Amino acid sequence: MDRLNLWDLEQQVEMAMDALQCPPADSEVTNLSGGERRRVALCRLLLQQPDLLLLDEPTNHLDAETTAWLEKHLRDYPGSVLIITH
Repeated sequence: MDRLNLWDLEQQVEMAMDALQCPPADSEVTNLSGGERRRVALCRLLLQQPDLLLLDEPTNHLDAETTAWLEKHLRDYPGSVLIITH
Protein backbone atom coordinates (compact mmCIF):
# COMPACT_ATOMS: atom_id res chain seq x y z
CA MET A 1 0.00 0.00 0.00
CA ASP A 2 2.81 2.41 0.86
CA ARG A 3 4.90 1.66 -2.23
CA LEU A 4 1.96 2.35 -4.54
CA ASN A 5 0.74 5.32 -2.48
CA LEU A 6 -2.71 3.76 -2.21
CA TRP A 7 -3.54 5.45 1.08
CA ASP A 8 -4.39 8.62 -0.84
CA LEU A 9 -5.87 6.96 -3.93
CA GLU A 10 -9.38 8.38 -3.56
CA GLN A 11 -8.01 11.90 -3.15
CA GLN A 12 -5.70 11.41 -6.16
CA VAL A 13 -8.63 10.25 -8.29
CA GLU A 14 -10.78 13.21 -7.26
CA MET A 15 -7.98 15.71 -7.91
CA ALA A 16 -7.18 14.27 -11.35
CA MET A 17 -10.85 14.10 -12.35
CA ASP A 18 -11.36 17.69 -11.26
CA ALA A 19 -8.21 18.95 -13.00
CA LEU A 20 -9.15 17.19 -16.26
CA GLN A 21 -12.79 18.30 -15.97
CA CYS A 22 -14.06 14.74 -16.14
CA PRO A 23 -17.80 14.08 -15.89
CA PRO A 24 -19.21 12.80 -12.58
CA ALA A 25 -17.85 9.38 -11.60
CA ASP A 26 -21.29 7.76 -11.79
CA SER A 27 -21.87 8.84 -15.41
CA GLU A 28 -22.69 6.15 -17.96
CA VAL A 29 -19.87 5.84 -20.51
CA THR A 30 -22.39 5.50 -23.33
CA ASN A 31 -23.72 8.98 -22.52
CA LEU A 32 -20.30 10.70 -22.65
CA SER A 33 -19.14 12.81 -25.58
CA GLY A 34 -15.94 11.95 -27.41
CA GLY A 35 -14.06 14.66 -25.55
CA GLU A 36 -15.33 13.46 -22.18
CA ARG A 37 -14.28 9.90 -23.01
CA ARG A 38 -10.79 11.09 -23.93
CA ARG A 39 -10.45 13.03 -20.66
CA VAL A 40 -11.61 10.01 -18.64
CA ALA A 41 -9.13 7.77 -20.49
CA LEU A 42 -6.31 10.27 -19.90
CA CYS A 43 -7.21 10.51 -16.21
CA ARG A 44 -7.20 6.74 -15.87
CA LEU A 45 -3.84 6.46 -17.61
CA LEU A 46 -2.22 9.14 -15.47
CA LEU A 47 -3.45 7.46 -12.29
CA GLN A 48 -2.02 4.10 -13.40
CA GLN A 49 1.43 5.72 -13.64
CA PRO A 50 3.03 3.33 -16.14
CA ASP A 51 6.83 3.46 -16.41
CA LEU A 52 6.45 4.71 -19.98
CA LEU A 53 3.60 7.07 -20.75
CA LEU A 54 2.74 7.29 -24.48
CA LEU A 55 0.42 10.17 -25.35
CA ASP A 56 -0.96 10.93 -28.82
CA GLU A 57 -2.30 14.50 -29.01
CA PRO A 58 -3.08 14.64 -25.28
CA THR A 59 -4.29 18.25 -25.38
CA ASN A 60 -7.11 17.59 -27.85
CA HIS A 61 -10.43 18.46 -26.16
CA LEU A 62 -8.64 20.34 -23.33
CA ASP A 63 -8.99 24.04 -22.58
CA ALA A 64 -5.99 26.25 -21.77
CA GLU A 65 -6.29 25.82 -17.99
CA THR A 66 -6.47 22.03 -18.23
CA THR A 67 -3.58 21.98 -20.72
CA ALA A 68 -1.47 23.99 -18.26
CA TRP A 69 -2.30 21.51 -15.49
CA LEU A 70 -1.36 18.58 -17.74
CA GLU A 71 1.96 20.20 -18.68
CA LYS A 72 2.85 20.68 -15.01
CA HIS A 73 1.76 17.15 -14.16
CA LEU A 74 3.89 15.70 -16.95
CA ARG A 75 6.95 17.70 -15.85
CA ASP A 76 6.64 16.04 -12.43
CA TYR A 77 5.80 12.58 -13.85
CA PRO A 78 7.97 9.88 -12.22
CA GLY A 79 8.40 7.80 -15.40
CA SER A 80 9.32 8.46 -19.02
CA VAL A 81 6.89 10.39 -21.22
CA LEU A 82 6.62 10.31 -25.02
CA ILE A 83 4.20 12.85 -26.51
CA ILE A 84 3.15 12.80 -30.15
CA THR A 85 1.83 16.06 -31.58
CA HIS A 86 1.34 17.46 -35.06
